[in-house]
Amino acid sequence: MKLFINDFIEINKNKNIHLIYSPNHHKFLYVSSSLLNILENLTKKYSNKEINMNNKYITQIKSTSAFEKLYNSGIIYKDKNKYLKKQISLKEIYLHLTHNCNLNCTYCYDKNNFSNKYLDKTVMSSIIEFIKSNKVERVVLTGGEPLLHPNVEKIINILKDNKITVHLLTNGTLIHKYVSVIDKVDLIIISLDSDKSINRVGLNGIKLINTINALPTKIKNKILLRSVISKGEENNIKTNRILSENVGVSFTWIPRIPNNIGEIKYYPSTNNIENIDTFEGTQVLSNCGACSNVIAIDPNGDIYPCQNLIDPNMKICNILDKNINNVYKESKVVNSFLDLNVNFINKCNNCNIKYFCGSGCRAISYRVYGSIYDNIDFMCTFLKILTKAKVKEYK
Repeated sequence: MKLFINDFIEINKNKNIHLIYSPNHHKFLYVSSSLLNILENLTKKYSNKEINMNNKYITQIKSTSAFEKLYNSGIIYKDKNKYLKKQISLKEIYLHLTHNCNLNCTYCYDKNNFSNKYLDKTVMSSIIEFIKSNKVERVVLTGGEPLLHPNVEKIINILKDNKITVHLLTNGTLIHKYVSVIDKVDLIIISLDSDKSINRVGLNGIKLINTINALPTKIKNKILLRSVISKGEENNIKTNRILSENVGVSFTWIPRIPNNIGEIKYYPSTNNIENIDTFEGTQVLSNCGACSNVIAIDPNGDIYPCQNLIDPNMKICNILDKNINNVYKESKVVNSFLDLNVNFINKCNNCNIKYFCGSGCRAISYRVYGSIYDNIDFMCTFLKILTKAKVKEYK
């Protein structure tokens, strides 16, 4: 059996116990000083190369539980090609029921795709077959505004009948009309922006809070209010968190992500940002899942790498294609994401957190700079702050 060893990062030392991190599998494990010494010697000689099984260090551990520990963490692995390339294991689908919306949010990543097209019965039927064949666990209903779809309740029923976890991304303006419908979903994510609602044309923020407050407790227990924070609105994080607590719902926030290079100026300042623990992060301490774990499907049945990459150049295939699973696996777009590795991003080569953040969201890189291989430098400071906070959780 051929074995290889991957580089690792030492995070922390507590007496003779060391916390190390496996960057490709994004796993942490504790090792003794003696095992750390063995790993350091092995990586010096065999990093990403085939290990000589007669090496004295391997001989010391190959019949021990320590070896199994290293193998399960991905630091030692046996199939180089399989290890270096992500595998397709779809867990989540962002299902765009429509691109129609009753608001006009300035930050919306889908604002250039607005149309009155709605997902139809034929497309939905094929999606269910695709879900079954790929053992997809969760579907996120989004849009546009998904509650505008005339058959949204039927769609939710079909998904729940197939034992799929269902999340709903909504602007919240219609939830009071669909209480019986949203009661069937597992999580309801509602955007909550500044008190002046400058980002969301057509929304009355106070009215939204009052609407949520009037909902039954069992519905409120499923709601997550998510703030999109633009530059100059950093103080609203605390305000909106308190608002959320007062109406009895959960809270998170995300920075306003630019849709093009001209919108970078709206990215919030990282100075004086509080409540980093309530931030809904990018893939810090996890892999970008585009094409491997996550896809998006639009109302036409077209499949894309993720919900932020609904772009003609990123179209993978259509759900109605014959032999859809084979077509998907052979797609150039899919394989470009499966092969994607932070080591391909030159500007990140000397960064000491590159394995933690993966150079940030690849969709942002594409939308701002036109390539999935660019460094999103305007987010670097924030990603470093976030990484530091997240790593503390493992110490």
